[in-house]
Amino acid sequence: MLPEGEKVVEDLETEFLPSVDEFLEELKQKRVTGYISFEGNDGEGFAAVDAGVPGKVKVTRNGVEKVEHGADGLREVFDTGSYTVQVVDCSESGREIVDIKLNNDEIKTDMKAGDVDLPKFLKTNITEQKNDCHIVVFAERYSGIVTMVDGIPAQAKLSTEDEIHIGDEALQRILEGTREGGVVLDIYRISEDSTDQVAEEVIGEQMEDELESISSDFEDKADDLLDDMGLGIGDGGGGGDAGGGEEATAGGDGGTEMNDLEAEIEQELEDEMGDLGDDLEGL
Repeated sequence: MLPEGEKVVEDLETEFLPSVDEFLEELKQKRVTGYISFEGNDGEGFAAVDAGVPGKVKVTRNGVEKVEHGADGLREVFDTGSYTVQVVDCSESGREIVDIKLNNDEIKTDMKAGDVDLPKFLKTNITEQKNDCHIVVFAERYSGIVTMVDGIPAQAKLSTEDEIHIGDEALQRILEGTREGGVVLDIYRISEDSTDQVAEEVIGEQMEDELESISSDFEDKADDLLDDMGLGIGDGGGGGDAGGGEEATAGGDGGTEMNDLEAEIEQELEDEMGDLGDDLEGL
């Protein structure tokens, strides 16, 4: 299956095209961004299109899959076969699904959740084998993507006409939807070319969480150091008349203390960043 969107061209027969170039020029003028799909006795396939410009083209003939590229690739496909063509302008989430289908290896497609024991299938084929894959979910009111890394969910996104959900909320909604029925799933093994990119995205999200945690911990430690030195704002350090006089008299020592504080805080940060690096190497 392919994602839904606005149909720009519907049921166009390639044999009635004046020329492929004119067809593509019209899409370029309309700045269509989505995909072109085609189906006929000679095979079937689809191509990504960005602002009217075709990208990667995947075509299947007699069970054999072939990849072409750009306008030349699409022209070759249309010139050597007879097809019915659809052109769909779709959302960012829809384009992401098209990209997954174009750039990854099919495991199983058009799998209806009500026809299989889905939890058992995923456990046997994905989790236990620690597969890296995308699970693309199609339903009447939404579509979604669950990315599995080493057999466990690493990312999830669910898109409706009005909103997009990501993370745990998206995963929960997708799982609930599969139990309700009326859901079709496509499963694609993440190709070697895509694995590093997915890993970078997952590690990037984990790093962001780690950095937020470090920032919070660092601020707390800095506050504790200031409190220990009697300089904490919350304790009114340095705020009274007597305190102010003492600080003015001992200006040299105060400067030394502040230098020591800066050095200690800097060392704390270096230690925390070192721990983060060790954590990332272990991912």
